[in-house]
Amino acid sequence: MKTNPVRISLAVFVTVAVLLGAALLSAAGLPAVAGPQRRPLYQGGAPTVVSYQGQVTVDGTPWNTTGYFKFAIMDSATGDGTTNYWANDNTASGQPAASVSLTVANGLFNVLLGDTGMTALPATAFDGTERYLRVWFSTDDSTFTPLDPNRRIAAVPYALQAEEALNAWRLTGNAGTTPGTYFLGTTDNVALEFHVNGARALRLEPHSISPNVIGGYSGNWVTSGVRGATIGGGGYSATSNRVTDRYGTVGGGGNNQAGNNNVATDDATYATVGGGYHNIASSVDATVGGGTDNTASGWYATVPGGHSNTAQGLYSFAAGRRAKANHQGAFVWADSTDANFASTANDQFSVRASGGVNFTTGAAPFLVNGNAFAVTGTVWSLGGNAGTTPGADYLGTSDAVSLTLATNGTAAVRIDTAGNVGLGTNSPAERLTVRGNALVLGEDNPVAQGFTSANLSYPDSVFVSGSYAYVASYDNGLVIFDISDPTNPVTTSLTSTNLQGSVSVFVSGSYAYVASWENNRLAIFDISDPTNPVDTSFTTASLDGPDSVFVAGRYAYVASRVNNRLVIFDISDPANPVVTGYTSTNLYHPNSVFVVGRYAYVLEGIGELTVVDVSDPANPVPTGSTSTNLDGASSVFVSGRYAYVTSWNNDRLVIFDISDPANPVATGRTSANLDAPGSVFVAGRYAYVTSSNNDRLAVFDISDPANPVAQGFTSSYLDAPSSVFVAGRYAYVTSSNNSRLAVFAVNNLEAPAGEVGSLQAGDLQVSDNARVGNDLHVQGSLNVGPGGALVGGDLGVEGDLRVVGSTIARVTTVFASTTLTVKQSGVVLVNNGAAATITLPAAASAEGVTFTIKRLTANAVTVDTAGGKIDGDTSQTLAARYDFITVVSNGFHWWIISH
Repeated sequence: MKTNPVRISLAVFVTVAVLLGAALLSAAGLPAVAGPQRRPLYQGGAPTVVSYQGQVTVDGTPWNTTGYFKFAIMDSATGDGTTNYWANDNTASGQPAASVSLTVANGLFNVLLGDTGMTALPATAFDGTERYLRVWFSTDDSTFTPLDPNRRIAAVPYALQAEEALNAWRLTGNAGTTPGTYFLGTTDNVALEFHVNGARALRLEPHSISPNVIGGYSGNWVTSGVRGATIGGGGYSATSNRVTDRYGTVGGGGNNQAGNNNVATDDATYATVGGGYHNIASSVDATVGGGTDNTASGWYATVPGGHSNTAQGLYSFAAGRRAKANHQGAFVWADSTDANFASTANDQFSVRASGGVNFTTGAAPFLVNGNAFAVTGTVWSLGGNAGTTPGADYLGTSDAVSLTLATNGTAAVRIDTAGNVGLGTNSPAERLTVRGNALVLGEDNPVAQGFTSANLSYPDSVFVSGSYAYVASYDNGLVIFDISDPTNPVTTSLTSTNLQGSVSVFVSGSYAYVASWENNRLAIFDISDPTNPVDTSFTTASLDGPDSVFVAGRYAYVASRVNNRLVIFDISDPANPVVTGYTSTNLYHPNSVFVVGRYAYVLEGIGELTVVDVSDPANPVPTGSTSTNLDGASSVFVSGRYAYVTSWNNDRLVIFDISDPANPVATGRTSANLDAPGSVFVAGRYAYVTSSNNDRLAVFDISDPANPVAQGFTSSYLDAPSSVFVAGRYAYVTSSNNSRLAVFAVNNLEAPAGEVGSLQAGDLQVSDNARVGNDLHVQGSLNVGPGGALVGGDLGVEGDLRVVGSTIARVTTVFASTTLTVKQSGVVLVNNGAAATITLPAAASAEGVTFTIKRLTANAVTVDTAGGKIDGDTSQTLAARYDFITVVSNGFHWWIISH
């Protein structure tokens, strides 16, 4: 059928407000035809369809049956244009592929654009100022003719944009908002500013980890790259406040600085200036409270205020006027004299007080400088006295009057004329009277509490964690006991899956690791529910007669007796333990292993202690060894700088100084109360040893390692005891021949263990190991000395993790393009001979894992990822030689933490 050009005799839009459609239609000379609406116009809502009406003729005759149409809103007044802002089938440009069938009567048709059967009409279609409607028509849904010309869209449809205004914050406030969903701010990486009277008063700068908050004068600023900075306010022309290092704070005032402003943004973190004028806190955790011209430049240094004070020593304090705390730990207090007053040594307390120093206690003043006091006879010095004569020189009274020691003006200790001592009471009735709770225990023998033989047959090893004891029972596997009542250990569960001849058990986190002798296995059990241990996996790799297992961090160390090996397994995935490395050097029938830091201490059955460097688990290297005083070594326990070894054949407990791992030196030994000693456990100043042939648990004072002293022993409940574990105030012992787990109270005045319902101490010092069965909560800071911190399970840090000094991490060197694995986490050095791409593992499989990748050569290095993005990009480039990048995975993407 021949089709003449089709023309539009009328086109009308009706949107948002009902009066607009009628106005346009009347202007065209035709009555308004109102289409159905998707929702009523109430509560400020807008319809989401546009009504359009037109007329078509074919060969000059109005069309009078079904017609086929296509519609598009585009950017061109003629032709098909280049962009469709909307089409009835969502075609991006030009003529839509799908059509819409409409009834045409007398040439007239009516349609709701965006209604059912078409793509929804979005408000964004009208974001621009020039929009045109183009219509195509066909009588047979085959050949389509555009209806020319395109119709320019008038202002009325832009009312759809008003829908977006409903989400705005009103000047009079909003109701019905949802925190987290509705917010005032930006959604892109752009700072947000608040102005008053046209000037900036508050600026919020975005950062993926912690945003910066900058208040006050518009010239206040934070160095680029800094995060977590806060400027509360203050500042004015030429006296701006600034933060130059991460997490710094300036409360207010003027011309104040938190940080050292030396380009780097992470070497003077957490500095604080409270206010005042021209104050600088320029080191880690340094603080200036206020005042004028004060500087805190030492780590953790403090100037509370005053004028022209300087605290530049670590932990130093300077206050007053021109006080100079130049040394570590110095405390300098200067009066108003206009002259410098400086410290002269570390940890010194210095006071300049030209008006005198007045210390007053009660009604009796103690005056110094200007008000001298007279002293008759000799006095006890605060720093102690020398040359005293016992009996003739003493601290106390010389008449029939009680001696009282007071704190904060209140009597704390009373010694009466009869020699009775009262703590917390002024009327001691006995030699020692304590008001309040107290428990004093003498150095007694271990006291039997209870035992159980339930489900045990030749128990060989015990490990205590929390309220449970885990026993490796040779004939019936892993048995778990509830020991919350030490007088009545109760079986919680048992399992023999994958076990045949269980000889050693070690618990770390939610898993128990069991050495199984007869089937040459290391078996792993999930014990997160102690009532239902679940076999997770096992391995026989490199094992023949495994006799002892020790877990440290992500590795399990197994002494494999028959094939003379120390085998190391990567257990980061407990469901798939993997052999990392092993050594047989200097080992013959190894039967016990203990790991501390980078060294494993392994016993040979013939009687030798071997120290193995395991800092590279793939290549354990024997470092030193000794057989001094040993004959048939049985068990090793390491505490501090000493290793404690039981020697079976010559009935000894032998102590070695291992401060030099390459040369362990025998320090002391004892045979007291021992006959075929087996297992040793050290707690505090005591060593607990099982003695098989005389059925004893023997206790030794090892406060002097050169001279261990026997304290006592017990034979109760025991017949050939094989293993001991001390936790809290109890020792748990497996007894082989009578198949028992026995519990003993270990009562000592200087207790190797303590069980306290609630303990508050200003200073707690532990000379040796501290073991916490359940959770350890530290409200302040946790400081670990040079011995390091070894974490057996996961380490979670909710705040910041700061390392003073260096961290020891795995170092991997690659020479070409490489896809990294999680096991290579740490430092990756790229020594590439040509351009290389280093691909990180998928972020989803590496949550919490950190990589530092450093370019060593002049050849290009690109860092890519097998899954997730790196700071929002698909890759990162190390632009120059020696450039590096440090990234961490949050389980979804990799994020740059240093570059």
